[in-house]
Amino acid sequence: NYVHNNGYGAYPGACAGCFQVDAGSYGYNEGIAFVGYPIGSYGTKILNNRITIEGGHNALMVDEDTGSPLIQGNQVGPGCSHNCLDFKRSVGAMFKQNTANCTGTVTVNGQSYPACNANAFYTQNDTPASFTETGTYEENVAYGAAPSNACFAAQGQSGPVAVSLNYYNNTCAFAPGDSNPVAFNVQSCLGGTLKVNNNIFQGGYLFTTSDCAMSWDYNDKYQTTQGGSTPNGAHDLSVDPQWVNPSAFDFHLQSTSPVLNNGNSSILGLPYIGACGTSGTCP
Repeated sequence: NYVHNNGYGAYPGACAGCFQVDAGSYGYNEGIAFVGYPIGSYGTKILNNRITIEGGHNALMVDEDTGSPLIQGNQVGPGCSHNCLDFKRSVGAMFKQNTANCTGTVTVNGQSYPACNANAFYTQNDTPASFTETGTYEENVAYGAAPSNACFAAQGQSGPVAVSLNYYNNTCAFAPGDSNPVAFNVQSCLGGTLKVNNNIFQGGYLFTTSDCAMSWDYNDKYQTTQGGSTPNGAHDLSVDPQWVNPSAFDFHLQSTSPVLNNGNSSILGLPYIGACGTSGTCP
């Protein structure tokens, strides 16, 4: 499916100033969404869609599915009024080979807006859930995020609602001139676990909190700064990944890339760090 110009402020005739306004003033229109009621094992699959100029809450959303939902092969943005790809209160979620494009601007009703107004990939666990939320991100590409927001972000809210997440072979990049970029930001795990391996975080800020049981290694942290309890893996790099053409959303690696054969291949069977090799499929 191709979903576009959806939600208040995202189509002609809608209120011209609503595209980037959150806090419920436009309603929770979303491009593609599944919300389980009650919480249950539904096994949602959202595959191979394109979503642009989304004026509602999240462009793509899964909420309250404990049945290992699969979100794969989707292209989201530019034009995310809030988070681009989001899941909440779910178990076993798999986000694989998706892209979030937050570069440039979009024009709606004659007004220019940032391409994204929150995080590219985000998850949060809170009530009515009473279980640990779990999910895995594999081979996704995020080209930027809104200022002070992250390519990849997560948090557990108050109560017995921990978050445990895996991040394997993802790519985060920022365009020149992006304001206050954040590559990775986990505000709280509430006792959950984080496994962060084989990712490229290019530019921006890296932050994790001390309440996460952490496994972090084989990541390229090029042009980044660190805060909180973000660790330094024994095999981490800080090198230019040498993408083919980021401005054209081509995140294949050049043959001379220093991250090409420096990943931990025991995780996904991939020798390189990041989402893309030198050829073949690249989200």
